[in-house]
Amino acid sequence: MASDYKKIAEEHRELYGSGTKHLRIFKKLFGDKTHFVYELIQNADDSESSHLELQLGENRLLVWNNGRQFTEKDVRSICSLGSSDKDLTHIGTFGIGFKAVYNYTDLPEICSGDERFRIRFFTQPQGIDIAHLEVEILGKLSEGKTVFHLPFKKNLRQEEEITNLRNRLC
Repeated sequence: MASDYKKIAEEHRELYGSGTKHLRIFKKLFGDKTHFVYELIQNADDSESSHLELQLGENRLLVWNNGRQFTEKDVRSICSLGSSDKDLTHIGTFGIGFKAVYNYTDLPEICSGDERFRIRFFTQPQGIDIAHLEVEILGKLSEGKTVFHLPFKKNLRQEEEITNLRNRLC
């Protein structure tokens, strides 16, 4: 059964506020806008995945792995700020690295097992209907894969930013 996204979002609005003021710091934290790629690799490693695939499209980046599927704890963790339980020697210690995806997308979507949600304002999960997803994504889900769907921002400087991301992936 999927997590109670509304409850988590309400708790996070209480913790972090209802505005977006707390989000400004993340734009300044990463000199490399593509840092989130490392976070997706680390997520796959943390979930004991043996396969990770990244597919760069014109308007989105798709990432999937065959690791352990998300639980409510994972939903809470990826939607939190600074709440990681990793020790200081591990990537992801501060619980903010995934937030670098917001350099490229406004609404990252994650589908894993029963968990199907997008993250609004860095911290607020919102359930999604997967009917809008491409057949390829639905196929990966039916195979038990965890899928990160990152639709690019409409105002993204397409050529420069996508070239930068493509270079990072190669």
